[in-house]
Amino acid sequence: MSGRFLRFSLLVLVLFFSQPARTPAQRADSELLNRILVKIRPTGSDTADKKLLDLMSELFEPESIRVSAGTKLADLALQRCGRVDRNWIALTKSKNPNITGDRLETEMTVSAPPCPYWKTKAHVTIPRDGTLSHALLLHMGAQGKHTLDSVAGLNKRSVDSLDAVKPNEQIDLPYSTTFKPYVVKEQFRGQLPAIQGRLAESAGYLASIPAHKFSLIVAASNSDCAAPADSADWPFSAERLSAVLRFNDSVRPEPIHHAVVAVADTGLEEGDDRLFLNRNTREVLNGIDDDQNGFVDDLWGANMDTDKPGFPSIDEDYEFNEHGTHVAGIALGTLKDSGLNSLVKERVAIRPINIVLRQAIANGANDPILMFPIPNDFLIDAFQYASVGYDPPANIINLSVESDQMAGLDSVLVGKAMLVVAAAGNDGLDIDETPRYPAAAASRDLLVTVAAHDGNGKLASFSNWGKNLVDLAAPGCQIDSTLPGSKRGRISGTSQAAPFVSFTAALLYSEGLTYRQIKDRILLTTDLDHTNLGTCEGEAGHCVGSEGRLNVVRALEVYQDVVVIQKASGERLEMAGLIKDACISLDGRCYDVRTQLKRLVHEPGSNQAKVWINSSDNRVLSRQSQIMARSVTFQSEGQPDAQQIAIGELVDLISAVRPRKLNNSW
Repeated sequence: MSGRFLRFSLLVLVLFFSQPARTPAQRADSELLNRILVKIRPTGSDTADKKLLDLMSELFEPESIRVSAGTKLADLALQRCGRVDRNWIALTKSKNPNITGDRLETEMTVSAPPCPYWKTKAHVTIPRDGTLSHALLLHMGAQGKHTLDSVAGLNKRSVDSLDAVKPNEQIDLPYSTTFKPYVVKEQFRGQLPAIQGRLAESAGYLASIPAHKFSLIVAASNSDCAAPADSADWPFSAERLSAVLRFNDSVRPEPIHHAVVAVADTGLEEGDDRLFLNRNTREVLNGIDDDQNGFVDDLWGANMDTDKPGFPSIDEDYEFNEHGTHVAGIALGTLKDSGLNSLVKERVAIRPINIVLRQAIANGANDPILMFPIPNDFLIDAFQYASVGYDPPANIINLSVESDQMAGLDSVLVGKAMLVVAAAGNDGLDIDETPRYPAAAASRDLLVTVAAHDGNGKLASFSNWGKNLVDLAAPGCQIDSTLPGSKRGRISGTSQAAPFVSFTAALLYSEGLTYRQIKDRILLTTDLDHTNLGTCEGEAGHCVGSEGRLNVVRALEVYQDVVVIQKASGERLEMAGLIKDACISLDGRCYDVRTQLKRLVHEPGSNQAKVWINSSDNRVLSRQSQIMARSVTFQSEGQPDAQQIAIGELVDLISAVRPRKLNNSW
């Protein structure tokens, strides 16, 4: 052997052995990130369908799935393809010689080829706060001329008449699709642009994105996160909220609108009868996907891991499995007060969605190492499941997860027709500068991002913040709520702050407010605190866009105007009732209290005020204004006569969303 060859061999050995061994977490990430998410629509012909199926089989790995005896191949196709695809069934039978008929005779592991995913003929109801455009984006991934032509033809109406489709109206769509994950074959890994190019040449291709993972926003340290010294009414007064809800029951002009909150989290403990869960009336516990939504036996919510049918149960091995139970309890008002519980149960139910993937990573001769990532396709599927996979759709979805990438969520946020409540995160960051998603998403019309505040009204030290991308703060320190095993416990974090906003939003939905009204109402009724929540600069600079803290009681005063006055002694008094003035003069113009002026905040002794005005395009905008009026006429609830409140005494004025008459007059 020559010296030259020996030196070369040694170099190869050194390079080989110098490669660092991958940790189990790195191996898990590698397995997860070898996937690609693809959105496809019907190709238009059986020939093109077959060609696309062949292409996907060339690019992507088959999936090994354990299937029980008696399962029909048609049902398996519904789960994998979204429809009964005869080409896929034929290919599956050719890859699995043991399958000879139309159903499995015995339990077996099936090699399932990758199937282009779409559902044919979706029958949808336009949500109360939604539009046909929202439905087309969410279901079909497009809203161009070809899409409108196909929808119009299916519904036997003209394209122009589609403009007249209203909320709560039902309409048929030719198909429904969403992103689905596929594992890239080894020879194509690291070649995402080439794969996307091959797919883009195929009929039916809409979009593709790389796989990514989100992290659960786990509990923050309680060491410097305190509840108030007198915590009887922390995080809110159950007595005052109960009184407001009972009052609303006495004046509401129509029945309660029952609200559903989807909690996309770690799942719940099956059989925990403390939580009010939303029942899927189209499903029966029989091992069959009765409603054909892709999830088997989803009577009380679902696992986004479709290999785990049935109830979205917690995984006992997951370190943070209690997270979803704690969050769900808060979204129902913490379930501490029996009187409030009965009022909440009439109005709100939870739909649990388990978005955590259990991965067992081989570890030599030792036991496998368990990992629990949250894939972006699980989060996308959670949106889809919450909004269209269930009847009725969820109205609010609570998200306590984060990532440094949007990872495809932008597509579902744009097309959504529900309120999305996202925890800001526990990193202590300004997410205007260092974004965390979905909290920092650009599509914010129906997104509310929530920071955590402590018992002193300041942002918790761990809480993320941002003037532009965080909307408000909510209680997030030492929050007492439900835990698995019929227990209760205190946890701190923005994960705890977010479901307080979801709870408030659900109660507002039950009063008949639209999603836009709900978001505006929550932000317009905050306890303003410029000192603690409005200063963005300096070492202590932690701010949120509204400069306010959630006030769930005030937010629910939807049938009454609220005024706060400051007496000569400095004492402040809050009253609910009716502003009798038709308008209030600001900057030389009279603003209607019922339709234009939403809030006015005034520092006694000044003729300047911060006001929130409803604009011509139905957006609430704030500005500084000069008050021209000298007084406001106000009649308190239960009082026979109105009183004059001098502007010098007026501190705050919030107009009702759905005002009612007092003494048969305005």
